[in-house]
Amino acid sequence: MRNERNLLQHEFIGLPVKVKESRAEGYLGLQGTVVDESKNMLEIDIGKKRIKIPKAGNTFVFTIEGEPFEVDGSTIRIRSEDRTKRLRPVKQKRGRRSR
Repeated sequence: MRNERNLLQHEFIGLPVKVKESRAEGYLGLQGTVVDESKNMLEIDIGKKRIKIPKAGNTFVFTIEGEPFEVDGSTIRIRSEDRTKRLRPVKQKRGRRSR
């Protein structure tokens, strides 16, 4: 199951996504559903057409079960098959116990 802790280890295909930050103004604010992924690109269905967006230079917000998760595209510039081997789950911070 995809969640904040293990998002980087899963495929993004099928997830809603929005381009939050981009070096190219044409990509800024685009949103849709990820339909394909390669090492360097995400292909997003934005309704009537599909657009390929480079991972590097963009910040994406993926939505999982109504929760938004921001991901720097340079971090995920790995083939999805290799991401499960290379990237570790994000460690969750533990709160202090009250005495």
